Amino acid sequence: MATPHERIGLSRTQVDRAGETLRTWTIDGLLAGPAEQDASRVVNAYRSEFKSPLRSVVMGLRSAVRTAGAEVVVAERLKRQPRLVGKLIRFPTTRLTQMQDVAGCRAILPNLAVVDEVRRRIERQKSEIVKVNDYNSTPRSSGYRAVHIVVRRDGALVEIQLRTAS
Repeated sequence: MATPHERIGLSRTQVDRAGETLRTWTIDGLLAGPAEQDASRVVNAYRSEFKSPLRSVVMGLRSAVRTAGAEVVVAERLKRQPRLVGKLIRFPTTRLTQMQDVAGCRAILPNLAVVDEVRRRIERQKSEIVKVNDYNSTPRSSGYRAVHIVVRRDGALVEIQLRTAS
């Protein structure tokens, strides 16, 4: 399956260079010239290639939630360009094509048992699981708890967050 950068006819390096151009431009605070405008178009085209994989993952998540018997709204989002660039600035060694959360979805579930059940159902679906961070077992220092599952669907990485309301 083609990756998002391949679907727009660019190499990984070309997409990463566009991200780097926008990172530098944002840090320096200069007016946008032709290079920055081209980079912006590349980043937006790259970002758009996550829409279809995200839709597929959300449908699978909704199915897993429904089958687990939970009445939950599943939210989805594509990270907007300013957030992508902000993340590139916060993590200077990160390349745009490495980001695991360009596309993401979240289900806020009634309790941890349902979180575990939905997680098991996701693990049986056809998306390849790339990474799992279980912040319920090992909470962040801030107290944040959730399960983050990064899946590869149609060549794109999509992050799924499963958490409870509290």
